[in-house]
Amino acid sequence: MYNEDDIVVSVQVLNKLHFNMVRKFKIDDDIAFKAIQENVFTIASFETLTAQIYTKAVQIREQYNISYWDSLVVASALESG
Repeated sequence: MYNEDDIVVSVQVLNKLHFNMVRKFKIDDDIAFKAIQENVFTIASFETLTAQIYTKAVQIREQYNISYWDSLVVASALESG
């Protein structure tokens, strides 16, 4: 459990950020990585994908009919408090 002042980012959000920078904004892969490293890694901690988060994501997806990828974000947020 994290402190309410902590910035916690799910790995899924990190993946989406990188993907959008490269695909939608046409930023070179290495530049996107460096930007994330310098601007996100320095202020946030990361919620890793675990079997527990995966299981919760599947349950959330079934219950609320949202995309699998979004259910991972929600499950990670719930897990990190």
